[in-house]
Amino acid sequence: SPLNGKTVLFETGIGAPLGTFVSASTRTRNYIDTTDPQLYDSRTDSISGGVTMRLSPVLEGRLTLSQSHLTDESTLQRDRTTRSISLGGAYAVSPAATITATLGYQRIETDQLFLGIIPITTKQSGTIAGIGYVQELANGTIGANLDHSFTVNGDRTTLRFSRAFELPAGSFAASAGVTKGDTGDAALIGDLRYMQDMPQGRLSALLSRSVATDSDDRET
Repeated sequence: SPLNGKTVLFETGIGAPLGTFVSASTRTRNYIDTTDPQLYDSRTDSISGGVTMRLSPVLEGRLTLSQSHLTDESTLQRDRTTRSISLGGAYAVSPAATITATLGYQRIETDQLFLGIIPITTKQSGTIAGIGYVQELANGTIGANLDHSFTVNGDRTTLRFSRAFELPAGSFAASAGVTKGDTGDAALIGDLRYMQDMPQGRLSALLSRSVATDSDDRET
């Protein structure tokens, strides 16, 4: 199935005490010549914007508002709007180490057809938060992140450690961690990323294990 996406980012005040940013994206999935009810078209439009405040040479704050709108042509005819507001910050504890943190609120409203004919509306809300640390090294970076997210399946907490290496003509990065949602057991996650510049192009490879919500709102 063709998956297409476009993203536009506009930012002002880069390096200034006060800045603003706006980002918009569209992602579509279209199936052609199929009668399988599990394969259906969908579209997600997202927009976010906010203010960046550089409070000192070592402290930065950011207020972000975002909204995404999903529609699909499944038998449920889902129409889902997700809105969030968050306040984040970054503090340079040393020239080579930075701590980041964010705290916010998210609300999800879903309209869909039960049994294909009965319209129902579901409203959900929860907290989103995160804290991270990154340390620059002579040959790359090392970091750790603890994130708390909210989806249609409830709360999920993820702890991840990462290491990135700068290579003579490319890069290599690896991460590993564990994630746990409201339902199900804790799961191991991780990824390996490799990029190599070549004389007439670039070679990239990605191997990843993660937990995500599929098109039927099930975690896989």
